[in-house]
Amino acid sequence: MQELDAHRLAATLVRLASMRLDLRKLERPSPLAFPLIVEFLREKLSTEKLADRIARMLAELERAAGPAPDYAGPMHDMQPGCGARAAQARFGMSDHAGPAGPRKPRRHASVPAAATVMTWVDDIDLDAWGAHDVRVAGETLWLLPEHAVWWPAARMLLVADVHIGKGAAFRALGQPVPSGTTADNLQRLHALVRRYPTRELVFLGDFLHARAARTAAVLMALHDWRRCLPARVRCTLIRGNHDAHAGDPPPELGISVVTEPRPAGPFALCHMPGSSPEGYVLAGHLHPACVLRGTGADVLRLPCFMFGSQGAILPAFGAFTGHTTIRPQPGEHCYVVGGGRVWPVPVR
Repeated sequence: MQELDAHRLAATLVRLASMRLDLRKLERPSPLAFPLIVEFLREKLSTEKLADRIARMLAELERAAGPAPDYAGPMHDMQPGCGARAAQARFGMSDHAGPAGPRKPRRHASVPAAATVMTWVDDIDLDAWGAHDVRVAGETLWLLPEHAVWWPAARMLLVADVHIGKGAAFRALGQPVPSGTTADNLQRLHALVRRYPTRELVFLGDFLHARAARTAAVLMALHDWRRCLPARVRCTLIRGNHDAHAGDPPPELGISVVTEPRPAGPFALCHMPGSSPEGYVLAGHLHPACVLRGTGADVLRLPCFMFGSQGAILPAFGAFTGHTTIRPQPGEHCYVVGGGRVWPVPVR
């Protein structure tokens, strides 16, 4: 919004909302649509599967990055764990013991009772689940391909920027956008909570998109989703900038609402990225994406997790959200999501 005239934008949206919508099916792309189609094909058209394409592009980046530098001590306790096969030569060190050893195969396991959670964690094959684990502030976090973080020791599931009801809010302004995104978001949340033995589900801000999102259909879907969650699961919302305008979730949903930062072990749970005296920041807000460039004009723009020395940024969980392209800075580590898995991006 810093680069936009907010008053003119608001006036334009009001004017558009009052105009008649005239939908026409075109036989061929219009001149205005052609650049968008070219951009779409440039990034999407390929005979490769997405996972194979990502693996190839990351291998090219690894070769371009050259050999890993000598290890000179812990990197703010920020190393990948056993899900980091492709990047272990670069990052896979324990705190003080040099390069990590060969990986021990793991087997699948069913969701456990509370007393056997850590045994269940040890038995999970992260590669098979498409996840990737990192060591941060003395704790192990799993980066999930569903755009979420699982903290096994606390049995905490973290998601950012769900933006429930965003489609409904746009339609209330007369904007023709797809329906069904709220149901998709809630179904994916429910599946994650059932898959991982979650004790607390934390929303790192922007749970509801806007006040206009509080339609009868959206509120009914939220109530149905909450009733279907296991009784053991607590829900907590860290207020974000959209929550300030949309208002807190209805109290009958049983979602505790707090302001940032909320301390949790060595972490400070926030919506806005940055640093905090409360601990290593886990935040959202930016909807980060990373651009991978291969040979020729091969380009992919993928949502990502970004980890720095003071904090991490989660990708947006919501199905109907945009992305902000972020270029990793020195000392930052990027993990892209695509093809049903999380991929560490080589440091250049």
